[in-house]
Amino acid sequence: IKDLILSEINVKEMELLDDASGVIVKSAKPNFKVLGPKYGKEMGKIAGKVNQLSPKDIQKLEKEGQIELNLGDKTITLSKDEVDITAKEIKGWTIAQQDDVLVALDINITDDLRQEGIARDLVNRIQNYRKDSGLEVTDRIDLYLVHNDQLKKAADTMTDYIKSETLTDHIFWTDKLPDGVELDIDGLQSQMKLEKTK
Repeated sequence: IKDLILSEINVKEMELLDDASGVIVKSAKPNFKVLGPKYGKEMGKIAGKVNQLSPKDIQKLEKEGQIELNLGDKTITLSKDEVDITAKEIKGWTIAQQDDVLVALDINITDDLRQEGIARDLVNRIQNYRKDSGLEVTDRIDLYLVHNDQLKKAADTMTDYIKSETLTDHIFWTDKLPDGVELDIDGLQSQMKLEKTK
């Protein structure tokens, strides 16, 4: 269902990872409520060892459900519920986790992604404007836009997409549109007007 996910959440690429170390940093702390009554005076040693668990150790604990700790004079086995594991996002990523499933989203916006996002927003506004204007779904249009450098750059990059999605024959750029409707896309100000083509 990869294609469905990509289209539904408007994401360019999806990658399944065996190891999330590239997108999150995990750390472990002892669960004192559970371990305190069980180990008493040894808690200091145990806490020190748990705090020093490496990302590989934490991954092993999550996968296998337990981990052995060498306390010097003896070895103990801690289970997953005896250790609190927390995940911290790496800058530029946002994460969500439920049980054993972790989703990480790269939120760095490249110039190409920004252009595409502006073009998609423009398509959305045009579609709503078509609806409000009482046009039939099959009616073809000419689109008039007040010039805005960034908006034009995005529209020029995605011209074919905009035209095909909105049934637009021509896009005209002008300095003024006295009877145009206001347009604000991601802070870019413009106006637009559409005319049904004959």
